[in-house]
Amino acid sequence: MKSQFLPETPFPSVYNILLLILFIQFPSILGNNTEWYTSCTNLFSCGGISGVDYPFWGGNRPQECGHPGLELMCEDSTPTIEIMNVKYRVLQVNPGSQILRITRNEFAIKDICPEKLVNTTLDANLFEYASGYVNLTIQYGCPSLNIPVPAQIACHINGITYQNVYVVPGAQGPGTCRASIFFPIHSTAFGGITEELSILGQVMVSGFEVRWKVDSMQCNECRNSNGRCGYDLKSNQFTCLCPGNQASGRYGCTSTSSDENSSPHESMVVSGTHWFTC
Repeated sequence: MKSQFLPETPFPSVYNILLLILFIQFPSILGNNTEWYTSCTNLFSCGGISGVDYPFWGGNRPQECGHPGLELMCEDSTPTIEIMNVKYRVLQVNPGSQILRITRNEFAIKDICPEKLVNTTLDANLFEYASGYVNLTIQYGCPSLNIPVPAQIACHINGITYQNVYVVPGAQGPGTCRASIFFPIHSTAFGGITEELSILGQVMVSGFEVRWKVDSMQCNECRNSNGRCGYDLKSNQFTCLCPGNQASGRYGCTSTSSDENSSPHESMVVSGTHWFTC
């Protein structure tokens, strides 16, 4: 006689338990993300920048199409990005080397008087300076010095006039001046700046290069499987968006014609209380 205390459903095997753990860790694997797949085929274009894909989002690319910290905006046909609460103009995007050339928005018109006295700093989790860049400090409202300087000008910032502007190497504080900011320039440009302040304006307009740190290997694997690179906002990690009825996840899209190359975590489905692989 069958015991009434024994469950009718067999106890799940270790294999099925492992699949359950994978499902908990990567919930988007089972999701049908056809909508996001279609939306993420759109590429960001603005002004002189065009065809920008993952890890960036913005414009007609929803947030699920890129890393949350890499939003591109288009303002009056000018592409911009905000880093550490400072707005920058995007001058170039090089996906192959993962390089952005940017400049502070106020510096894009050869104006060394910023809108805000804020240092140029990067989010270290997302960016790093390209090689060859060093910091330069502009000091505002300095005491008059009887030494050669590039120029003695006045800057009007937030209703305050700062007389005498000096340029010094490195990331320094204001010292005896009233305020200062530092920002990166290429080391080859520093000598000319200390001799002629107009060169500083030219360097500011040309901007500086930063390298984004978001790993591209997963995205390449996703594209090779006919997927679109995206971002799972719930699990805060990369996800591969797949067309049709293919499951989306971190490991690329599963072929609908053959399962020979599919791994268990790429093709899981749920049926009742049991876990199976296709």
